[in-house]
This record gives sequence, C-alpha cells and structure tokens, in this order.
Amino acid sequence: MKLLLAAGILVLVFAGTVHADTPVPLSPTQATSAIQAPGEGGSDAVWAISQTSVINDAQQPGAVVQGAPSAASTTSVPNVCWQTTFWRYWGAYPYQQRLWEARSWCAHYGFAIYYRVSHFGTGGVFSLCSGHDAQGWRTGGGIGYSWVEVRTTGNFDCPTNIPWITIHTGHWMQWRSNSNGASWSTGQG
Repeated sequence: MKLLLAAGILVLVFAGTVHADTPVPLSPTQATSAIQAPGEGGSDAVWAISQTSVINDAQQPGAVVQGAPSAASTTSVPNVCWQTTFWRYWGAYPYQQRLWEARSWCAHYGFAIYYRVSHFGTGGVFSLCSGHDAQGWRTGGGIGYSWVEVRTTGNFDCPTNIPWITIHTGHWMQWRSNSNGASWSTGQG
C-alpha cells in the first residue's frame, strides 16, 4: 500500500513538472511588465576562420554581403578573417525576445576591412513572443575602413491571455568590429 501511494505521488510530481515548461499567456498588464523587463547582451568568442569559410557563409540564404574576397596578401600585412555571433535578450519568462547577428569579416590585419557577411535573426527559448522581420545594415565604417558597425533590428508579437490583445514590440542592437579581430557593443534599445 505504501509503495502504491509513493508511486502515485511520484506520478503526480512528474506530471506537474511536464507542464511547468509550457508557457501560459499572462494578463495584458502582467505581459507588458514581463516584455519590458531588462535583458542582457553579449557575443560568442571571436574565432579566426579561413576566407573560404566566409565565402561559403556568403552563399547561405539571407546573407548580407559587403565587399569581396581578396587575393593572397603580397605585403607583410596578412589577410585575416573572423567569425562571431552577437546577441541580446529582452523580457522575462514567458516573454523573452532574442535578437542576433552572425558576422564574418576579413581584413588586412590592423588596416582595412575588405569583406563582411552577416545573417540576422530573432527567437526565444520557451517564449510566447514570435519574432520576425530581422534585418541589419551598416551604420558606419565598412570596406576600406579599420572598423565596421552594424545595427540589427527585429519585431516581436507577444500574446496575452485575452485572445484579441497581442503586444507588438521592436528592438535594436549595434555592434562594432575592427581589423584586429575585436568586437564590442555600441548600443541597444
């Protein structure tokens, strides 16, 4: 009898946790607070990659390409390429909004960038908000400069527990990369 009771309690405990990860829409007031909660941002490690990898990245759907591949360096200045992913989160569970840019760029080391490829996206883990219209554009520097700055934007639709009320929001982030392989955030909103 004790074994059967313990098994029954165990089933109830596990049944409760299975549904704990399923997001449930909140009231419009609660949803607005969760959507507007401050987030965090960062980037993955910057990796040195081959120019061939950047060329292949440029062939992927949705690629935004600036510049062109370069022939092998004929000077003492090497041609070097890097890759990283920039990201930013906003909101609190279950209304997280995520914006990202995957960037590859090549430069005559320490002098000028000659090639950049970017991909943009939105998303969120266990989020009720659906992201769309991710895009990005160069806001400064670029080909021939020692740096490039790109602004990424995206929009999010977040439902509430009232079926006809959906909260729409948009976000942006801006990241700079240079011809030495360094990257840093220059703003978000």
